Amino acid sequence: MPIPVPHVLGLGVGVILHFVFPMTIFQLQWIGYLLGLSLIGIGIVLSAWAVLETGTTNIESPDRLLTSGPYSFSRNPMYVGWGSLYLGVALIVNSVWIIALFPLVFAVTHFLDVIKEEQFLGEQFGEEYRDYQSRVRRYL
Repeated sequence: MPIPVPHVLGLGVGVILHFVFPMTIFQLQWIGYLLGLSLIGIGIVLSAWAVLETGTTNIESPDRLLTSGPYSFSRNPMYVGWGSLYLGVALIVNSVWIIALFPLVFAVTHFLDVIKEEQFLGEQFGEEYRDYQSRVRRYL
């Protein structure tokens, strides 16, 4: 499963900022653990399901359009899963910094990865992809 570089960089910078300039979200750490573990669980399940659904399809250069399983309700379930994992880690670390960086991480991923992938799929699959776009949301 490919790890989006912006997510890794955002987590890394956020953790460094958190340890240099600590700013927490929760006074009670167990709240962050409970919420964070839930988001991490959701992220793992969704990402793993998406990977299993791809089967032998090369996601870098697909020969078929994935529209079943998690792809039936999100055109980008792996990115949604990674977002859930990112936010789950942020809550467990209890870091305002990691949360604050998430909109930037999301925007960079959206414009550098998702938009390019959608353009490629539109060129590769034409009307089939445009029909899929009209039926299924980009994220959730």
